[in-house]
Amino acid sequence: RRRRAPWLLPIWLWSIIGWMLIYLPTVINRRFANAWGIAIALIAAQGLIFLCRKISFWPIRLSLAMAVLATLTVGSGLNVTFNWMSAPATLGDRKSYVETSLVQMIETIKSVSTPSDVFLTNNTEVSWLIPAFSGRLVFVGHKHQTIDYNRKRQQADEFFSAQSTMDKYAFLLSQGIDYILVEEDIGWFSGAEYLQLVTANDVVKLYRVVSK
Repeated sequence: RRRRAPWLLPIWLWSIIGWMLIYLPTVINRRFANAWGIAIALIAAQGLIFLCRKISFWPIRLSLAMAVLATLTVGSGLNVTFNWMSAPATLGDRKSYVETSLVQMIETIKSVSTPSDVFLTNNTEVSWLIPAFSGRLVFVGHKHQTIDYNRKRQQADEFFSAQSTMDKYAFLLSQGIDYILVEEDIGWFSGAEYLQLVTANDVVKLYRVVSK
């Protein structure tokens, strides 16, 4: 069997190890499931071929093939239909495009900063856009692409909170944060002498971290 299908053993091992990888206590474990479906599909195909070879009566073989085809078609169809129907409720009022004001701000970011500058923002989705469209660094970005994400997310939330007792200036210095981009007015920003307003529009405001 191994001589006829040398790929089968590695595929079996891949399918088994995959279960262990996705349950690792890390923030990137979902990435270990990438392409896992290939292994499962190949094993399923091998099993189907095996059954078809064992069944000599062609009507039963045809019925088996039709049942598999129907299962795949119905399953995929239900998945597409469910996602299509639930998308409006899931997205709410979020847009599927980037607002013009935000695009303009990202262009400004590229002109006033350097590639080594680090940005902090109070909007998770904006933190994804900054590296993608400006090439600048962010303190906390996409969950699966940020080292020690949980700690950084907690620190960012604490920084923006008006009730926090954090030494916020010391935090910015220790983390090497150079700019802060916010979507709404943060009340305590006006009294922070180390935050200098660079520019603002109807959607976001950009602050530079300066020395006291």
